[in-house]
Amino acid sequence: ALFRTAQGTSQQILTNTLSPALLWAFSTTAEDMAVRDALYASHGVERTLAILSALHPGGLKSEAERRKNLRRFDDPYAKSPDVVSEIIDHLRSLLDAGGAQKGTSGEPDPVPDPDSDQGPDLG
Repeated sequence: ALFRTAQGTSQQILTNTLSPALLWAFSTTAEDMAVRDALYASHGVERTLAILSALHPGGLKSEAERRKNLRRFDDPYAKSPDVVSEIIDHLRSLLDAGGAQKGTSGEPDPVPDPDSDQGPDLG
């Protein structure tokens, strides 16, 4: 922001950051939208945003690329895999089981319950 006063001009940089849940809610990348919309339909908005922001706070681009690269390494002549469907299936299985693999303990961390006071942080 630029402020002009009688004493001169002052410039200040303003930064507005969004929580991972809001980033997911407003994401417009093709992969993110496909996964988010599929999970919204089957598990609701709050639960979907909770697991997506917990497991992939910055979106799915790096996970989708990682999966594509693994498939190319396994079979360089295979057609491009549908990694988005794989990711949807994986996340659905986590949501259906009521937990998510996260962290280094090896124990499943629970998916946040949207009815509790610990719902997704929307900002």
